[in-house]
Amino acid sequence: LADVLLGAVNPSGRLPETVFTGLDQLPEDYLSLAMDDAPGRTHRYLTETPLYAFGFGLSYSRRTYSQLTLEPASIEAGAHDPSAVVAASVVLECESGPAGGEVVQLYVSLREDAGRAGDAVSRPVRELKGFSRVACGDEAGAKQTVTIDLPVEELYLAAGADSTMQLIEGTYDIWVGGVGPAPQGLHADLDEQLQPAHA
Repeated sequence: LADVLLGAVNPSGRLPETVFTGLDQLPEDYLSLAMDDAPGRTHRYLTETPLYAFGFGLSYSRRTYSQLTLEPASIEAGAHDPSAVVAASVVLECESGPAGGEVVQLYVSLREDAGRAGDAVSRPVRELKGFSRVACGDEAGAKQTVTIDLPVEELYLAAGADSTMQLIEGTYDIWVGGVGPAPQGLHADLDEQLQPAHA
């Protein structure tokens, strides 16, 4: 701890939980584990700004992200393979500061207007779906491309009367950054061009 405070070690840890501003940001029955109480609970459902967000972290270095791309950028109706992956690539630049690690995080969110009415039983505001810890040198301006694979099955949500896990038709928002989801990270769209299963 002394080495971190004195600058001998460049910290790269990230918060594994959400630090709320107070009990007013939690559901009234915040001890309940029922999923119908989920809105407002954890980083997956919180719509307000917490004191410290899930994935937050500090560093003595300045790093920037650019050129976020998805490959493929869409998945065709009925032709997706659950074991297939979407590769999210981003350029990470170490602008200044000492060498150290960086935790590149990938978050996913299904847009509110996606799917059919009543499709999604549980529709999180955002979810961490992948991360990669990379090393950054102390050379100013050094760049590297970081790729995180997002399995298609990680996009599945509980849907329908029987709460079957399935890919919901619509557009997914993808955020990649070093300190949690937007507004800190880069954003891209992943279009799920899917038709209802019975079509």
